Amino acid sequence: MPIGPFEIEEGKAIEIALTHRPDLQTLRDRVGDAQRRVLIARDSLRAELTIGASVAMGEGRSLAQANEPHGSLHAHNSFWAAPLTLDLPWERTAQRNSYRNSIIALEQAVRTFQGEEDNIKQSVRSRLRALMQNRSSVVIQREAVKLAARRVDSTSMLLEAGRAEIRDVLEAQNALLAAQNSLISNLVNYRLSELGLQRDLGTLQVSGNGTWQEPAL
Repeated sequence: MPIGPFEIEEGKAIEIALTHRPDLQTLRDRVGDAQRRVLIARDSLRAELTIGASVAMGEGRSLAQANEPHGSLHAHNSFWAAPLTLDLPWERTAQRNSYRNSIIALEQAVRTFQGEEDNIKQSVRSRLRALMQNRSSVVIQREAVKLAARRVDSTSMLLEAGRAEIRDVLEAQNALLAAQNSLISNLVNYRLSELGLQRDLGTLQVSGNGTWQEPAL
């Protein structure tokens, strides 16, 4: 039996799975979101400095007094103000709690991601082992079919020579049929292992009409 297209090395298979599995990509995005929330919560713990500015020139005048000498603007009579508001992180209980919760959420997201990553690796290894075992079974069963076919031929020749009975021929034919059925079953199992591996790799796609699309690895 020739090597199948999905009988690939374990390292390559794991690399493909970690790259293409959509569920793992979603968990990776959640880790990134949790990291950004930690940064935002950490920034809220910093001190805040607010600088304002205002200026007042002259005194209050009515419309009738606008032409009077004292109604003109003079910079030396102006009033300048530049208030500073410093918000020191002395009372930051809510912010500290938010920051601590964000760190806990990040740790949980990382653990979930790492756990799923380990599960994917284990699943891919198991699928590869099952694929290779089914391949070995197919090879063995094909030889069994060949042997059963030769037995049918030899028993038929012995029957013609009068050295065997019809029962012997029927038994040989039944054995050949059983071997052929077993081979078909092993081929089906091998094919199912291929599909299961592609699913675990994240490469098995379904087209718009519901048919499978299998990429070349």
